Amino acid sequence: MKAMKMMAAGLVMVLGMATAGFCADATLNLDVNSAYVSRGYTYNDGLVLQPSLDVLKGGFDVNVWGNMDVSDYNDTLDSWQFSELDLAVYYSHSFDKLTLTGGIIEYFFPQTDVSGGGKNTEELYLGASLALVDGLSLGLIVYYDYDEYDETCYSNLGLTYSKSINPKLGVTAGVYAGYLDQDEQFGESGFKDYKLSLKASYALTDTIGLGANINYTDAIDDDVLTFVDVNTYGGVSVNCKF
Repeated sequence: MKAMKMMAAGLVMVLGMATAGFCADATLNLDVNSAYVSRGYTYNDGLVLQPSLDVLKGGFDVNVWGNMDVSDYNDTLDSWQFSELDLAVYYSHSFDKLTLTGGIIEYFFPQTDVSGGGKNTEELYLGASLALVDGLSLGLIVYYDYDEYDETCYSNLGLTYSKSINPKLGVTAGVYAGYLDQDEQFGESGFKDYKLSLKASYALTDTIGLGANINYTDAIDDDVLTFVDVNTYGGVSVNCKF
């Protein structure tokens, strides 16, 4: 119920900020991916649709994100149903080459008539990104769960390089490593997963953009991430700014 109320409040905030009175920047995005993989863990090994809406104003970012399963993941999920809805509110501020971000994320897993679905929970989000040289950045993101998985902390360190091929086309390559610190009742702590990522974006018009991505992930420590179902995954996306 708390998650439903927060989602409803977030949607009201998003719609309100998107009005002309606030003059906020909004982006509507749709990703079509071959699998849903997060932090090395596979939530679906088949096709998923992942729509999202971002509204930005004065350093604040309100994000609503969802995962719709097209594949049923061996009958553990409902096809064409949302298995996850997230609401996030962030604030970012830049100091020359350093950007700091903080916020809160609410994870909501709708009930289904099969065994899929997780437990609703909340995380604090802290991130820092440092521009090293032209196009090269070092970033650290920390997610701290203070709700359902109390005192569980996942940190992700990433090195990314972005390059503009021309005014419309850009590419970004990245390498990431994740560390999981959790209570013993949930499993082992330690370096969990790594990911290699390559993304491309193309500005079709001033308001419509296209994207593509391919990723490879695997466990760093098999005692921390005990099972990896999908290693390679990717997809395409379309976004609209208004």
